[in-house]
Amino acid sequence: MQANGPETRQEHEACMAWWREAKFGMFIHWGVYSVPAGFYQGKPVGGIGEWIMNNGKIPMAEYQGYAKQFNPVKFNAEQCVKTAKAAGQKYIVITSKHHDGFAMFDTKASPWNIVQATPFGRDPLKELAAACKKEGIKLLIKWPAGKFEVNGLKNKVAKAYLLADAAHTALEVKQTDQTVRVSLPQNAPDHIASVLCLDVVGKPGE
Repeated sequence: MQANGPETRQEHEACMAWWREAKFGMFIHWGVYSVPAGFYQGKPVGGIGEWIMNNGKIPMAEYQGYAKQFNPVKFNAEQCVKTAKAAGQKYIVITSKHHDGFAMFDTKASPWNIVQATPFGRDPLKELAAACKKEGIKLLIKWPAGKFEVNGLKNKVAKAYLLADAAHTALEVKQTDQTVRVSLPQNAPDHIASVLCLDVVGKPGE
């Protein structure tokens, strides 16, 4: 993805050529969902762990409480990058934010991020970027582009947009009786610091 506009086919092919040549890399899938670790109220929740809030139907206020327990004090960016390099890896990919909206970096878009909402209070992406630059490892940042799905919302969605988009540009919404699907842009405004907002008709549950 390019920060200054849609990726061209030539840019995409150049990136893919580099990736095919690099072959071996590290993918770090990490977020506040690491705290419940697939369990809610003592019971396992089906599906992949990062979707636990949605699949377990955990109220947002309760889910946000996990951030107070998210304190990865043993995280060491330099050690992580050196381990990757020693193994022959050419790049590291990390999820900057997943579908729960929690940002793994410092941002002014929302306090729902690792620096402001957790006792950890550090920006691991910033630390990884510095370590990768020092060791000559490429750092790739992943955010949830594609489609965002919400289950169980009965209210009609009048509009969906990204909070960090000052223009509140309307996103494509497809809604059924059970599911709301929002198509996300290829490129997030404000350097991927975005929260998805849904304007609904009536009060929730009506």
